[in-house]
Order: sequence, then structure tokens, then C-alpha cells
Amino acid sequence: MSFFSNLFKKKESVEASTNKWQFTGTPKEKDVTITFKEDDLPAVAVINESLLDFVDKASYPYNFSIIIQCNESMNNGLPTENELAALANFEGAIKKDIEGDADNPNALFFCLVSWNETREMIWKVKNPEPVRKYMTDIQNQKMCVREFDFSVDEDADWEQTNWYFDELRKAKCNENK
Repeated sequence: MSFFSNLFKKKESVEASTNKWQFTGTPKEKDVTITFKEDDLPAVAVINESLLDFVDKASYPYNFSIIIQCNESMNNGLPTENELAALANFEGAIKKDIEGDADNPNALFFCLVSWNETREMIWKVKNPEPVRKYMTDIQNQKMCVREFDFSVDEDADWEQTNWYFDELRKAKCNENK
């Protein structure tokens, strides 16, 4: 091998390892807000954009969703400022407890959607059992400021959340026009 081919081979190897470094580990949350209509009602979604290109999806094969019923909403079904303030502490506590250790989280925040007098929060989860136990404990101890329901479903291919990725891509395309 010539000097130049060795030089370029090493460069390719460095670039490959650099790219690998960018896509492994826990992605840093990068939230993007989009709006859309569903059943003629406005919706607002805050989506973690960093999960669009996340390669290690197989490590988070469960979809955890909590849907909270809002007590106060505007005529269009979106929560009022007072309602958002009332839900903030509860949602923040769930987020912190569900995700766990920042260096090795059990869950990755996916999105938060406000629509039709509800707030839905979605995470991608490694181990579903602690999440189920945590949420069941909250329900049994009536520790929530609002009525809610939750589900934890197997979703290894992330099919349950592809729609949100599609909407995010559309919004980004429209933004670039």
C-alpha cells in the first residue's frame, strides 16, 4: 500500500468511529414543537427530535404512554395556562422518575401532545416492569392531580410513534420552503 492509500484508509476509519460515536449512547433530548389538526381540533406536540436518527431503538422496545384528562381547556380543546401550571409538577415528576439515571436511562422521552382536553406523554422504554409498578402505585395511592390512564406495550420497531416522526419530517420540510 502506498503512503496515500494508508493515509486515506486511516481517515475513513477515524470518520467511521466518529460517526459511530455520534449515534451510540443516550441521545441528548432536543425538543421541537409542531402543530397539526386531528378531528378538526388543533393539537400541539413537543417531539424529541434527537430520536429521529437514533440507531439503538432495539434497546428501547416498549412504548409507554400516559394520557391525562385536563380539567380546564379552551374552546378549541387545548389546556388553559392554569391547567398547564397545575399539570407541570406532576408531569415533571413522572418524567424524572420514569427516565431514571441520566447516564443510563430506562426510558427516553419521545413526545408530549396536547389535544382534545388531554395531555399525552410518550416514552420509549428498556424495562417495562418498573414503569408499570410506578404508574400502578400512583393510581392506587391516588397521587395524581387529574384522572389518567396509561399503557406499556411492546413496540420494538417503534411503529406506534412513526406517525409523529412523519409529522415532524413534514414540518421540517415546510420550514425549509
